[in-house]
Amino acid sequence: MKKISCVLAVVACLYIGASFMLGGLARERYFRVVEEAGGGVFSLGNESYEPGIFTSRAVTMIRAAKTRPSAQGNATNQEPGLLVRHTFYHGPLTFSGRLGGIRAGLALVESAIETVPGDSPKPGFTVVGDAPALTASLLVGFGSGMECALNTAAFSYEANGQGLALSNCAGRVIHDPETQTWRGEMTLPRYTLSNSDFSITITVTDLSMDFDMAQFLPWVFVGKSEGTMSSMNVTRSGQRIFTAEGVRSSAQTSMDAGLLTSRTVLNLQNATAGGYSCGPVVCDMEIRGVNATTISESYIDLAAIFTNRDVRDVMVEMEQWNQHLAERLMAEGVKFNMRRLSLPTSMGALECSLNLTLEGSGENNSNPMALLGNLNATAEISVDESLIVGVLRPLLRAKGLIPAENDGASDTEDDLARQIVSQNVESLVAQGLLHKEGGTLKAEAVFEKGNLLVNNRPVPLL
Repeated sequence: MKKISCVLAVVACLYIGASFMLGGLARERYFRVVEEAGGGVFSLGNESYEPGIFTSRAVTMIRAAKTRPSAQGNATNQEPGLLVRHTFYHGPLTFSGRLGGIRAGLALVESAIETVPGDSPKPGFTVVGDAPALTASLLVGFGSGMECALNTAAFSYEANGQGLALSNCAGRVIHDPETQTWRGEMTLPRYTLSNSDFSITITVTDLSMDFDMAQFLPWVFVGKSEGTMSSMNVTRSGQRIFTAEGVRSSAQTSMDAGLLTSRTVLNLQNATAGGYSCGPVVCDMEIRGVNATTISESYIDLAAIFTNRDVRDVMVEMEQWNQHLAERLMAEGVKFNMRRLSLPTSMGALECSLNLTLEGSGENNSNPMALLGNLNATAEISVDESLIVGVLRPLLRAKGLIPAENDGASDTEDDLARQIVSQNVESLVAQGLLHKEGGTLKAEAVFEKGNLLVNNRPVPLL
């Protein structure tokens, strides 16, 4: 019995010593993070730190990195801030219900964000309930890995006729520094946007996202991600004007010999607007041959734009950044392939594919006419004539070619619209620019070296 007691006492002493030492290491890492992360868009500073054997506590101040002149003429940061209260549970063993129970690590950090006492509350901003605006459970690994679970409280915000309301949002992120991988997921049951000036309200339900990515260069990630949305409803003055259901997207990015390939597939189960409907919709597209170094360098420059800049300077530099990136991509070349666009609607169906190849010129040139010589493209399209009639009907009505809808002549309107479209279609069929199979129109187009062929027939561009 005494031996068992001695062993337990030794184990307890070792664990207490290990917990105290790991607490010291956690403290060092915390202050290093505060110092390194405080020089960008946000200003971070430690307000207090209370060390302990098994737990420690700290408070971090976060403010926007803007300065205002004080009464004495010195620059001082008077921006409203947020207080983040941390509780460090020292390793080597910790427990977190949100992270799946008992976990080994340097420390488990439980954090909660709250507004700074004495600061004026943001007008129109309301947090639902008594929970902190954001809480986080962060498991700090023995190396530099980490695992984090986030939860936001439901809140609403209204200002100048604009409104935003979000339900509780939950997320989880896992980072492995050895493989440079990032895995995570996010769920948002509901959010609402509103604009009183236009009496429009947008409501989205059951939004979710998950990702599994690996970082090869700064801001360059390869891997896969998926997102889903149960529904989107748009109303004006209480009347529903647009509905979408069953939205799903998946993206896969890979890299070979320094060139990126990114494929995205979008699916929409159904949508309705203006008395018309469509679905299921499929859009499968791919971008290939993008220089990974160009993307990495460009996004490093983009991050620098947002560091300690005036808003007006950011807008100007963003325009320059967009132009510079476009010029670099055009100079290096890029390929775009819309493998499939399938759009069945209540008016008719559309099926098409498109393949674009922009050969690199080696020169930065944003002139569209100069780029035509480096552009090759192929396209195939199949569309129901009834869909063309439905799409062109409002335009024909606006030009007075068919009677207005409120004239009580809907049958006459449909007949005239079909006649006008049919006359133009028959003319193109006679020229060989369209093939007609029943009520479906088909065409193939090839653009190469500045020349356009439609169904193997040359078409002048000018």
